[in-house]
Amino acid sequence: MCNILNVDIKTEDSISDKAKKALRTKNNLGENDTLIAYVNTYMGIGTNGITITEKGIFFSKEFLSIYFPWHVFKQISFVYNNENKELLINDRIVMNLSCSIIDGQDILLFLQQLQKQV
Repeated sequence: MCNILNVDIKTEDSISDKAKKALRTKNNLGENDTLIAYVNTYMGIGTNGITITEKGIFFSKEFLSIYFPWHVFKQISFVYNNENKELLINDRIVMNLSCSIIDGQDILLFLQQLQKQV
């Protein structure tokens, strides 16, 4: 069972300095790397989710952060399993969205639209 969470999409302007520092550390980003947006998709962990930068996109879990540069991101497949509330990335990476207050279908649509824009 999930508790009420603070799970949302934040643009660069609304990410706190503390969160920016944590995201930079988690994703091994330098001070000059521009953070565009962050989607927190995991219960209680403020650096787990989707981090969008000028160079590419990061999918992060507790002990794992996977980076896709934009030219690779365009080719990635996404499948959302509504029954399990999981997003399957490129047939091998699973993001559990069961505790996300953002509907998994909306996250899937967001990623698909983002692919069309890059």
